[in-house]
Amino acid sequence: MSITIENEQSPGPDDDGNIHLLFWASGGDYEAFERALDDDPTVTDPRVIADTGHSRLYRVIFTDEGMAQTAHPVWVRLDGTLLHSESTDNGWFVRMRFPERSALIAFQSWFDDHDLPFIVTGVYEADEIPETGLGPKLTDIQRETLIAAYENGYFSVPRENSLVELADELGVSDSATSQRLRRGLAKLVEYDLIQG
Repeated sequence: MSITIENEQSPGPDDDGNIHLLFWASGGDYEAFERALDDDPTVTDPRVIADTGHSRLYRVIFTDEGMAQTAHPVWVRLDGTLLHSESTDNGWFVRMRFPERSALIAFQSWFDDHDLPFIVTGVYEADEIPETGLGPKLTDIQRETLIAAYENGYFSVPRENSLVELADELGVSDSATSQRLRRGLAKLVEYDLIQG
């Protein structure tokens, strides 16, 4: 099974101008993945920040070669916002927000200039986002955790199930359960209340 990567909100450049990338990896051989990270000339100093048992949070720093190949400075310069990105064997799925269509066109031009594939599957105004197709991209783990929390009365008033009981039900630590709930709820709030 291949590793699935989902970007986490990353901090801006550090005091030395280095860009740090935070991402979750799940569903594969972590040892092989970490060897590949060590061999990747575009990143350096890979570290595991958290391990939930089902996924790991990594932090890497872009090298000069990585900076030459990443689109990160491009979308920052164009005032773009990365809302969601996920990498699988089929490539990257990315959902972004740009202040105007000309910024999206400029972003696509960067890929054209670097002879990299870039396919736009939809462009929407903020008030035109469809109810299906571009909804919050929850991970399977987040979806499972939120559904289990709902079905076990975690969201009931009064609460019928504690975080510890919910974690036991899911077979993971209460810390991991809490993180999954917070991330999943944050995605739902961002899509339904902030963007919607």
